[in-house]
Amino acid sequence: MKNSASITLLISILFSLLVIEACQKESVSPEDLLQKWQVVSMRRPNSASQLYPVKDYILQFKRNKSLTLKLDVNHCEGNYTVNQPGRIKITRMSYTEICCDSDLAQELASLFHHVSTYYVQADVLTLKGLGEIKLKRIN
Repeated sequence: MKNSASITLLISILFSLLVIEACQKESVSPEDLLQKWQVVSMRRPNSASQLYPVKDYILQFKRNKSLTLKLDVNHCEGNYTVNQPGRIKITRMSYTEICCDSDLAQELASLFHHVSTYYVQADVLTLKGLGEIKLKRIN
């Protein structure tokens, strides 16, 4: 009797872990990009350490394959293409030049030119290329 209770408990735990894992599965659907995202961290090329912005840098992907990026002062606009799920190319980034953005904002903007892959897990979008940018979904 005790043995069957242990087996039932073990099966319940394994099933729960599978459900949790399934809920956190990575998605590469292009539809998942069509949101507003706030940058939470970035990693420079060839660096293991993350940088954490103190200001709100907001990225928005639009259905018409355009995107906008709000920096400290300036805004960027560009286009993106997703030829296959998980692969992305960002092109034609142009910037307003109202005033000077911080060094971090300028580095962030330059990372977008080199983005080649993406995935969404829960409410976090990860963009990778020469560096890495992590963003959280916002409303």
